[in-house]
Amino acid sequence: MSESNQQTVRDRTSNRAAPGIDRRGSRLSPGTFSFPVVVRELRVQARRAATHWTRVCVGLFAGIVGLNILASTARGLTPSQGGQHLLQALGWGAFVFCIVEGLRQTADSLSEERREGTLGLLFLTDLQGLDVVLGKLASRTLGLFYGLLAAFPIMGLAISAGGVTAGEFWRTQLVLVHALFLACACGLWVSARAREEQSAFLRALGLGFVLLILPALLTAIPLCRSWLNPSPAAILGFARDTAYQTGALRFWASLATAQALGWILLVGAGKTLGLRWREDRPDTASAPPKPEAPRTAGYRIPPSLHAGPAPGSSEQRDRDPAAWLAARRPPKRLLIWVALLLPLLSAGSLSILYGLLGARSGGALVGFSFGSQLATGLVPALLLSLVATRRFADARRNGALELLLGTPLTDHAIVQGEWRALWRHVRLPFLVLAALSLLPLLYWFPTTQSLATGSRLWMAFMAGRQLAPLCDALGTLWMGLWLGLRARNAGSAVGQTLLWIVVLPWGAGAVASIVSLSIANAAGVPALSSSLPLVMYLGWGLFYPLGLALWARRQLHTRLRTVASGR
Repeated sequence: MSESNQQTVRDRTSNRAAPGIDRRGSRLSPGTFSFPVVVRELRVQARRAATHWTRVCVGLFAGIVGLNILASTARGLTPSQGGQHLLQALGWGAFVFCIVEGLRQTADSLSEERREGTLGLLFLTDLQGLDVVLGKLASRTLGLFYGLLAAFPIMGLAISAGGVTAGEFWRTQLVLVHALFLACACGLWVSARAREEQSAFLRALGLGFVLLILPALLTAIPLCRSWLNPSPAAILGFARDTAYQTGALRFWASLATAQALGWILLVGAGKTLGLRWREDRPDTASAPPKPEAPRTAGYRIPPSLHAGPAPGSSEQRDRDPAAWLAARRPPKRLLIWVALLLPLLSAGSLSILYGLLGARSGGALVGFSFGSQLATGLVPALLLSLVATRRFADARRNGALELLLGTPLTDHAIVQGEWRALWRHVRLPFLVLAALSLLPLLYWFPTTQSLATGSRLWMAFMAGRQLAPLCDALGTLWMGLWLGLRARNAGSAVGQTLLWIVVLPWGAGAVASIVSLSIANAAGVPALSSSLPLVMYLGWGLFYPLGLALWARRQLHTRLRTVASGR
């Protein structure tokens, strides 16, 4: 036997692969990554359609927004202002994308492996916890990085437009990459400690707010403006030329602090995963064993049908059994309250806050206003879709929906029961949002009679803007129910809901704005551009989400049994 073959046998016996040889004894091809779990995760991500569509959607969205901003340069903006507006708007929009998507895609990456029982299979090899965490980081971050890279050429147009230096442009890109890395590290740290999908999302959002957003508020205090700040939101403000010229050391030190914080979270996630991967539930060791119940049937009733005491009397159970059963799985009320009251933080109030942080005018304030509008549209839709998609997704996964379809209940009764159980918890915060949204309209309406036509159009625009969150909430809830039934998991359903409720209306509104500005510039008709907000908010802000809600409701009533059976 040759010396190389003897070395291969010794490696197989010790269950450790030699350099350049995998565990099966075959020589690895040049360029193969040394961590096998990274290769596995990258291959899984490469086969997903969402990996390719993320790049397409982000690039298309950035292109539409960039063209909209550049088209507005001919309507009163100088070229230098247009370049600053383009860089700051796309920079803050990409920042919101990195934070929201980074937390969403990593918060359930490790806990999903634990629920499906595949996490233990990874640890049967000589892999460590940090290897698994780095594999998930590589797969989830690389797909989002490609999406961020799709917006890179559009942001590069800011240098050609003027008013933006190459240093400011590259510093902004560097901050965005660090924001994506830190958001993914927060999601993985939470996912290593969580088991349930919804709790993992909520904890990741809470940790992301504490580490990524909250430290930036300290810069509103004049004494803290010269301190190091690990928040990417604050570092994005430090990247501007005006701030960098007076505090270059603060920018680089804050960036290094954010990088170190991300690696600390990753190492902590790896150690936690290596210690707790054997646990089926967090309280396995402390909870006493439960006595076995006598078997009265050949199957086990899913836990979702007897998760807790159902509200209501026996008369309500006999009158509406579907709603009575659905009420046993109550959603998180705090989540609903936050989701429905967050749209009240308009871009104007957040712009005042950003003015306190150091930027009171110019492209930085415009960019922050665009980012805050995107965030106040994405985050409420994300939270509401987390609540809605779990209704049918959990019932289908644990077999409860299959049992319900075997009862005399009709599809219409099952769907309406789920909706009534959900609406029971959404009703009060929805009415509070409606009251707070209608109060300004009651104040503005008596003054519209004495206004000119252009001012009346602007008042109609403000009315549509006030009522849009109500329509978005209804559209998100119904689309969440339908996509939760169809999607493979709740995370995929949440992403599809965000696409239909937030991304597509924003893109359509930007396209309409580009067309209107182009026609107005060519024909010299300013009234055309002033009537655009009315058409956009009445068409896309009001009728579009209501149309989606009616369509999703009809799909649930007519295709529930077909989709649930997998046909």
